[in-house]
Amino acid sequence: MGLDQFVYAIKETPDTKVDYKIKTLGDPDLIERPTEVFYWRKHPEIHGWMESLYNSKGGTSDFNCTTVQLELDDINNLYNDIMNYKLPRTQGFFFGDPVYRTKEELDKMTKGDRKDAIEEMTIQLKEDLIFIEKAKEFITNGYYLFYDSWW
Repeated sequence: MGLDQFVYAIKETPDTKVDYKIKTLGDPDLIERPTEVFYWRKHPEIHGWMESLYNSKGGTSDFNCTTVQLELDDINNLYNDIMNYKLPRTQGFFFGDPVYRTKEELDKMTKGDRKDAIEEMTIQLKEDLIFIEKAKEFITNGYYLFYDSWW
């Protein structure tokens, strides 16, 4: 068990920016199978950021197994927050440890643990930036993106 996070792309115009039900195989209304754009496993900071976005767009449910639309402005804001270390610290039983560590947290670690944490942060930063580029490409090509998670 754990936090699984997905971004899907669809071509059909969604009727809502939150709580959109992504159609799957077997759904009689399925026009086009959604494309999985990106997947994270236990990235609590991204999840917290997406939950805040969900709430700002009018979402009111528990932020689990529900969706929020990602528009170009959202992707640009996410990029800025990643680059300026402004992703929210987010905790949950199944979420795992924070990926991005503060200087204070790094300073408290042993040299070996600090090296491992910095390496993990570097890898995650590269993956997050890959997501940003993919998301922009899909949106530019006329797709609608939705974040979904399950924990």
